[in-house]
Amino acid sequence: MREKHQVDHAVRFIDLYRLSQGKGNLLPLSKRMSTHFRSNQKMGSKDRRLFSELVYSYFRIGRMEMNLPTQERLALAYFLSQDKRSSVLLYLLEKHRNWEKNIKNSIEEKLSLIQECYPNFIITDLFPSHGELSGNLRRSDFSISHFIQPKLWIRVRIGFIHQVQSELEKVGISFEISTLSPNAWALPNRTPLESLKCYRLGYFEVQDLSSQLTAERFLCKKGQVWWDACCGAGGKSLMLLDKEPSLKLYLSDQRISILRKLKTRLGKANLRVAAIKQWKLMAQDGSPFSNNWDGIIADVPCSGSGTWGRTPELLLEVIDLDRYHKRQVQMVELLLEHLEIGKELIYITCSVFKKENEDVVESVLKKSIADLVDQKLIAGYKEKADSLFVATFVKI
Repeated sequence: MREKHQVDHAVRFIDLYRLSQGKGNLLPLSKRMSTHFRSNQKMGSKDRRLFSELVYSYFRIGRMEMNLPTQERLALAYFLSQDKRSSVLLYLLEKHRNWEKNIKNSIEEKLSLIQECYPNFIITDLFPSHGELSGNLRRSDFSISHFIQPKLWIRVRIGFIHQVQSELEKVGISFEISTLSPNAWALPNRTPLESLKCYRLGYFEVQDLSSQLTAERFLCKKGQVWWDACCGAGGKSLMLLDKEPSLKLYLSDQRISILRKLKTRLGKANLRVAAIKQWKLMAQDGSPFSNNWDGIIADVPCSGSGTWGRTPELLLEVIDLDRYHKRQVQMVELLLEHLEIGKELIYITCSVFKKENEDVVESVLKKSIADLVDQKLIAGYKEKADSLFVATFVKI
């Protein structure tokens, strides 16, 4: 039976991946899956899509009912994540055929139905309770959002909206413009971006909605000098330059591979920066640059809990939030040393945990080295996007 083969294939992959996790191999699920597809080139596009749906749905239920056999957990997970009947779903629901008629029900209704047979299938077990969540974030709402795949968000660059819209309409790719930002558009997941001329020419960037919304905090002015101290692949840096092309922008990150990607993106977008250096904030004294900064951006390493909807395999990881908190406070303190009085530091995490967000702010304020301008949790999961925290300090 074809359905049995498809499910068995996914179960074997899941078991092997979980075994490697247990041995400390933290290769992202997406990369492991890409390697798997390269090794199984006979899989067609439909087979790969189904395989991805099965595997990702399994990890989306995190730690719920961990003691069940893999295939049984997969059946519960796939039922929660799907809204259409399929032969594979019916095969997985062999023990629960009466659930089939409820496939279009809400996630909350499906959870109640599952709990009639599995009373220990509890949403609060999705991920470890590391502490309070930021802002007024409700754990139940945030947890349920993980059963839904986030959208593929792009940022259409200023001046290229007409070109991007024209090409998408011409090739028949649907798009949705966010009500929160006219440049944030959602495309169907698995859109073949490389086939789009506008993407190759750098008219738009792949960038999550919440990441785009952080630009509201970047109050840069013509001719100013800014430093993106943990620049990563440069999403926020590119936003800064689009917002103010005359900005003198300096970039640093400890990962040489990510800096190569950044340089490629800058070249494609035909943007220029003042300098780029490999630099590890916590391991090196001083600054990689000698400048008087008008603003510093610190998108610091964190638990990544606000992005678990895209990386659900991390729901199974045990995270040391105390360690993250201590390092994040130290990073903010070090960067504030490089600012003049009255200048701003923008602190960003992709975490939903208070210990990495509001508690870091509180620890910094206790040092009497900065005042808080504002802080906000961007609850992107409500828009099928990531969730981020942003705080703006001013040096005193």
